[in-house]
Amino acid sequence: MSLYSILRFIFGFLIVVYIAVHYFQSKFLYYPNTPPNSREIFEDPSFYPMPSKELWVTTSDNILLHCVLFIKSKNSPTMIYFHGNAGNIGHRFPMIEHIFRHLDINFFLVEYRGFGKSNGTPSESGLKKDSRAALKFLSETDLLTCHQFFVFGRSLGGAIAIDLVANTEKYKENIIALIVENTFTSVPEMAKHLLPFTKYFPFLVHIKWNSEKSIQKIEAPILFLSGQKDELIPPFMMRKLYLNAKNSRNPVFFSLENGTHMTTWNEYGYDKKLKEFINSYLPKKDN
Repeated sequence: MSLYSILRFIFGFLIVVYIAVHYFQSKFLYYPNTPPNSREIFEDPSFYPMPSKELWVTTSDNILLHCVLFIKSKNSPTMIYFHGNAGNIGHRFPMIEHIFRHLDINFFLVEYRGFGKSNGTPSESGLKKDSRAALKFLSETDLLTCHQFFVFGRSLGGAIAIDLVANTEKYKENIIALIVENTFTSVPEMAKHLLPFTKYFPFLVHIKWNSEKSIQKIEAPILFLSGQKDELIPPFMMRKLYLNAKNSRNPVFFSLENGTHMTTWNEYGYDKKLKEFINSYLPKKDN
C-alpha cells in the first residue's frame, strides 16, 4: 500500500470518527429516557405532602417546559432547581420533600426541553434558554409576592445554574445565591477524564458548558456541596470550581466524605449546611 493510500485511509478514518463523535455527543450527555419511560411516566406531585402547582413555561424559541412549583409561602424566596442529565423532575420529588421541611422557601423544578413532558430536543444553547425562561417566569409571575431566588444545580444542572447566574443580565438582581452539587468544570475536561484520547483532538468536543470560566464572573455567594466518593464526576472538579470563584462575595466549600454522585444529599450534615447557608441569606421579615 502506498504512503498516499495510507494517509488517505487515516484521513478518512478521522473524518468518520469526527462525524460520529460530533453526532452522538448529545446522546452521551443527555439521557431523557433513562430510566426507561421517563418521557411517558411522571410522578404526580400531589402525592407528596407539599402544596404544589404544575406549570408550563414558554421559552424565547417557543418551547414548552413542564415545571412544578412547591409552595411554602408566597412571601418566601424560591429555589430554582436544575436536575442532572437523566430522568425527569418527578424523580427528584423525594429529595425535594426531604429538604422542603427544613427550609422556609419554595421550590421550582425546571424540566429541560426534551425531558419529561417538555417538548423540544436538548442542546447546550437550548438548555440555556430554558434556564432564562424559568428565571423570567418566576420574576414576573403573580403566583409569588417575593421575587428573590436561590439557584440550585446538581451535576449537569450545576453547569446550567452557573451559566445562568454568571451570564444573565435581566433579573440578575433577583438572584440571592447559587448552590451547586457534584458538578463538573467543563465538558471537554470531563471528556479527557472519560475518553483520554480526546485531549489530542479537542475539536471533537463541541459541547462546552465551561463552568470553570463562567464561575469567575459570579459575585453572588456560592455553596459548593461535594461528595468525596462521587464515582461519575471527579471531586477535584468541584474543588477547582471553588478555587475559581474568586469574585464571589462568599464562596463556601462543604465536603461530604461518603457522598456518592447520587447520595450526597442523603449524607449526614447536608441538611444542616444547606439550611445554615440559605437561612443566612433569607430576607428579614417584619415583625
